[in-house]
Amino acid sequence: MANWYSDRIGTDGSADSTIGSPFPTSPAGRADGRLRVSHSSITVTDTAASDVLWMARFKSSDRILAVYYNTDGGFNASNSAELGFYTGNSTYDGDVLDIDIFGDSIDLTSAVDVLTDAFSLLAAVGGEDRMKTIWELLTLGAQSYTVDPNILVDLCWTLNADDDATSSTLTTTVLYTSVG
Repeated sequence: MANWYSDRIGTDGSADSTIGSPFPTSPAGRADGRLRVSHSSITVTDTAASDVLWMARFKSSDRILAVYYNTDGGFNASNSAELGFYTGNSTYDGDVLDIDIFGDSIDLTSAVDVLTDAFSLLAAVGGEDRMKTIWELLTLGAQSYTVDPNILVDLCWTLNADDDATSSTLTTTVLYTSVG
């Protein structure tokens, strides 16, 4: 029988890990932190390609456990969207940080009754990236941070096509931990 140690017990969480000495501690908010939920919903009509749906605001130090979404399928047959991060500011019109970190060309035309886990949509961000800070997730994509930039980030949908006057509803639920 072999013993395997996670990064909360062992020195590095690898197959040949040994028990840490001194005992390793997890960064604040990662383990034993308070789980938070951000749930947002938006109903839109008559949207255009490149419209941005601003869903929720986070700190770059927040740790993402899961990003779920669902839609009522009210979007046109040709509509899809990207799900990613923009820079947060007071006027909600910040620059793109990574437009599709959680999904590229996500189909919005079919009703999705069950929450769909966005971590399963792209190879760039997978299950092994859960609980990384947002700034660490951004380094997997378009950014090259080496330390936390201490910025606000907004989770946004960016639409890929025009949509008629049909009413369409999209919800996003994020499970995360936050320090402070």
